[in-house]
Amino acid sequence: MLRKMYSYKFRVTTEEVEDFVRDIEILSNQTFEQLHYFIIESLEISQGELASFFICDQRWRKKKEITLIDMGVEDTQEDSDEDDDGLKVLPKIPCFVMKDAVLNQFIDDPHQRILYEYNYTNPIVFEMELLRTTQSIQGIEYPRCTQLVGKLPDNKNNIFPIIGEITDDFDIMADFGEDDESEFDNEVYDNDFETDDVPEDLSIDDTL
Repeated sequence: MLRKMYSYKFRVTTEEVEDFVRDIEILSNQTFEQLHYFIIESLEISQGELASFFICDQRWRKKKEITLIDMGVEDTQEDSDEDDDGLKVLPKIPCFVMKDAVLNQFIDDPHQRILYEYNYTNPIVFEMELLRTTQSIQGIEYPRCTQLVGKLPDNKNNIFPIIGEITDDFDIMADFGEDDESEFDNEVYDNDFETDDVPEDLSIDDTL
């Protein structure tokens, strides 16, 4: 007797783009790493950035973190208690690695909410909510995208071209060697310039 296989259907949205929607179906026994790579592939964004999933309650409070790699640092909850000095103490939350984290081991709510945070240096946060759990369809390749609406801003999709332009500017400055700099300094300081030669009625703007 064949064991029934189930799939999860998640709706992915982001506050950064009002009409952005992705509906993604994935098998319950697949990993968060597979989900991560499918998301960035469907969004056509760089695979070289770090990311984390956060298992949340219905108020979007983080309960567990699932990271792409083991960073050795646990994240903290947003809500916290206060210590004797009235300062907030942020309790640690459990942290896991995507490749070892199977979805059905973390999904315990029929409308499970998950935050997906991509790229720590140029961050964008996606809200994921479980729409339904159904029996998977034989012959269908999972994960798959069943609805695709809207796209991300260019500054989220084209991170590396922007950095490339900045790098080119610095390469131009790098063409100046130590000898060039010293000659430039000598030319400035060897120039005889007397403040008495400036007319008294000449304004600052006229000297520019």
